[in-house]
Amino acid sequence: ETSADVTVRWPSGQVDVVNDVARNQDLTLVEGVGFNAPPEPFALLSPADNTVILDTEPIPLVWEAATDPDGDPVAYTVLLYGPNGDQTYEVTEPELTLPPEFGDRGAYSWVVIARDAYSPRTSLDPFHFTGGSVANEAELPGRAPLTMDVWPNPTRDVATLRFDLPVRQEVFVEVVDVLGRTVQATGFGVRAQGSHTETISFAGITAGLYVLRLTGSRSGPTTRRIVRVR
Repeated sequence: ETSADVTVRWPSGQVDVVNDVARNQDLTLVEGVGFNAPPEPFALLSPADNTVILDTEPIPLVWEAATDPDGDPVAYTVLLYGPNGDQTYEVTEPELTLPPEFGDRGAYSWVVIARDAYSPRTSLDPFHFTGGSVANEAELPGRAPLTMDVWPNPTRDVATLRFDLPVRQEVFVEVVDVLGRTVQATGFGVRAQGSHTETISFAGITAGLYVLRLTGSRSGPTTRRIVRVR
């Protein structure tokens, strides 16, 4: 059928009925409230992707304000990945300023999750910057960006990655879900400069939209969206 009527009987005794629900979609139903729509899609704004930021400058992270279709207030979670591991910040405005002395020298990536009272929405793409005690890009030898292709996309059980390395370095790839969580990580070891081809298994990953994040020890990360189908 193209649609169906749905009855939800909650443990509290509350019964919610929704009619003519279209098939093949993910929806959030709130007890006694009804359907809840997540915030609308939004994009990261600055710093521009792959920016180098001096250690004498603050690091302002800015993104589009997320609009909620139900008019609910929206709060934000900033997920920052870098040399010091994963860090999380909770804010109510679409911006976060990190201090000039933030972090270690190295590459960072960040993503924002907007939430109303019930449903999350992740920013359209992760952004990357190089921060810490750097003077200019010339001080980061070999930090040319990686390039990556992936096929087939959508994929079922196995995807093939082709990536080019500007210099010899260690390489690994992560599968990241729409909430910014790493659901699988695979290390490829140290690889020589040039082109390489590897496969990554999706057999243990549920169907849905994911981001592949390829990272090198001497290169900034690169990402590609991929859909895992049954």
